[in-house]
Amino acid sequence: MASYKLGTVLSITDDGMTENMATSKLLLDISQVLSGSSENNDIQTNLSTVISSMFGVEKTILTEIQERNSAVCEYVANTKKVYVDNQLSEYSAFPELIGYKNASYKSYAAIPIVVDGKAVFVLEMLSNFENKFSNDMMQILSLGLPLVGYALMYKKERGKSIKLATYFDAAFSDGVPQLLVSSNNNIIKANKSAIKALNISIGSEVKVGAVLNTDFTGLVQLSKGFHSEFVMAQGADPVAYSISVTKISDSLVHVLLMNSTSTLLLKSALNAMDYSNDAAVVFIDNNFIIRQSTSGFGQLIGYPQVSLIGKSVMDITDKEGRVLLAGGENKQEPPNSGILAGTLRLITSNSSLVRTHIVMAKSFYGAVIAVSKADMEEYVEIASENLMDFVSATNDIVLTIDSLGFIKECNVNPERVLGYNKDELIGKDVRSLYEDPSMLDRDITYVKNGGKADNTYVNLFKKDMSRIPATHHVRLIKMKGSDGYYMLLIKELETKEKMQMQDTMLKEYFNRVKKLEGNSELKSEFIYNISHELKTPLTSIIGFSKFLYEGEFGQMNDEQKDNIKTIMDEANRLMLIIQQILDATKLDANKVELDFKEVNLAELSNNPSIKALEEAAQNKGLQFSWDAKCDPPSITADQNRLIQVFVNLIGNAIKFTESGGIYVVIERKSRTKIQVQVRDTGMGISPEDKQKLFRKFYQVPRKGLVKPEGTGTGLGLSITKDIIKLHHGKIKVESEVGKGSTFIFTLPITRRQSKKKQQH
Repeated sequence: MASYKLGTVLSITDDGMTENMATSKLLLDISQVLSGSSENNDIQTNLSTVISSMFGVEKTILTEIQERNSAVCEYVANTKKVYVDNQLSEYSAFPELIGYKNASYKSYAAIPIVVDGKAVFVLEMLSNFENKFSNDMMQILSLGLPLVGYALMYKKERGKSIKLATYFDAAFSDGVPQLLVSSNNNIIKANKSAIKALNISIGSEVKVGAVLNTDFTGLVQLSKGFHSEFVMAQGADPVAYSISVTKISDSLVHVLLMNSTSTLLLKSALNAMDYSNDAAVVFIDNNFIIRQSTSGFGQLIGYPQVSLIGKSVMDITDKEGRVLLAGGENKQEPPNSGILAGTLRLITSNSSLVRTHIVMAKSFYGAVIAVSKADMEEYVEIASENLMDFVSATNDIVLTIDSLGFIKECNVNPERVLGYNKDELIGKDVRSLYEDPSMLDRDITYVKNGGKADNTYVNLFKKDMSRIPATHHVRLIKMKGSDGYYMLLIKELETKEKMQMQDTMLKEYFNRVKKLEGNSELKSEFIYNISHELKTPLTSIIGFSKFLYEGEFGQMNDEQKDNIKTIMDEANRLMLIIQQILDATKLDANKVELDFKEVNLAELSNNPSIKALEEAAQNKGLQFSWDAKCDPPSITADQNRLIQVFVNLIGNAIKFTESGGIYVVIERKSRTKIQVQVRDTGMGISPEDKQKLFRKFYQVPRKGLVKPEGTGTGLGLSITKDIIKLHHGKIKVESEVGKGSTFIFTLPITRRQSKKKQQH
């Protein structure tokens, strides 16, 4: 049996593969596992057991690529090649393999499972013996694993389809007409309400254009926020529907039809009243100055509406009318309380008089006057009766309430929507139906002062005290010989709100997936190039250089040892760059967990990494000081990550400073925080560069340095900011070109617990 040495890469091919007993047994065992109805996780566990048992492998891991955070798995997925390391050591190319070696494993193999040209799963195997994974074993597994991939992907997609079907079955049980329309304009599904409303046949092919006067493309446009309504004849009565569309995929949309007949009719009636020449509403202040009026008022007396604003209503009223409006001979402002009603003669633009009937109500800033021609009162009463007939027939909730807010009349729809029958609602305080009664009070006040309240979003309580979203319209209806009443038109939005929430969640999900896929592909390609092109040979360079330096291959003179030391230093610098890239990737993916321990900030200066930086500064002729003034000198933090922050900041300071020094000052900021300053006397940072300083891959120009350093990666400050943020701290920079820079960051003294842990 052939064996593979350190880091061998094998291509998956079909050449030379023979069917033998091992292959047949593997395929048979795989088929038996896949033929069951288990979930994907169970299948993966069972297959791992089969493979471990058959080949005598101590550990087997079968996972989906996107669920496995591993550099070697990313490499296998990108190259679609088997990776075998039959002699795990501290020089293995991937960090994970070094970890496996430390866990006493001797051999490692990873095989990608490719479906439709894309690696979707990866099989990893670990053995306690060297040279465990042979060419024959890899060939046998490569024959059986594609079957596993197709089966797992099928079960995964089938599960998604079942969930989607379950969702739509639940939605379609609602009494609101709903459709599913495909990109070929066919109605592929309709609930009972839609079949009845649109008069379509079950089982026959129906084009959406035949019932909605639009096609799939038009429906997709509606899903983007456009609005459409259409009218259908049901017997002798036309019904208006408002169309709401949710795009499920590029080939499927969901259509919701909301009955808007009553809303459209009522809106038309109110608009017609607003432009009437025979009725109007006027708003006056406490000095009887007209502040606003409907268009009908100017038409009623022959004045342009704009010319009436700022005019006193007393100037267009005869003497008796002025007494009526003032509430008496000597009154100088509208009456303070009650409703004033009576007949008023207004002076028209040609100095004639027009007889009107008015109702005036006091408001906090003056009064509201409803004006109508006196000879129209009879018609108003007839219109009111017709309006009540219309209320009884509408599909929405219509409530009539008195000035105190008690329900006097209602149609039959509250029972369907709210669970109350008509007798239970009569005499009930309408505010008890509202989750926030102040919204109703606000709209009633507004309407009472002559306004119109339309499409206010509210939450209502059902009889069982569950909430239901809705919109309401409020109008004040004046009647002769009475104070009038308020009419509430309520339209429930529960079904539409659920569909909009689902639509928003789907859009956010797909946008997030698309963004993550793009980021993942870029990161995978970048990490692969760095790891494969730099880290693998770099490990060998460091190892052999160390052997040379220590005299393993013969003694060298001092000059030779200095050259080897330069090789080792530069190789370690490259390894640091690679590690920065891996750290940045983990931080982006939120995969970094901090190891919180007590850290003595005064003693931290004795850390070898800090000492090495101090020596580097002194070798460059720079001063270096570490002054820990904080009391207590200890905080709770991840010491290794904290050292990484100091190494990045001090290393940058040394790099950009030619004379002067680097000064680290640590002091207490507040009762709960410490503040750290890393100050240098270097070249400084321009305002433009300060704005970009903490961005990934951004590097400050190094003009003016005596000896420019290597380019680096531009990740150090980005990683520094992320580590400080993980500690719940903040970092900023103060700098002026030519006068040095000061990086200032704060850290909590003790570890901040999550809210759940605090409550526990």
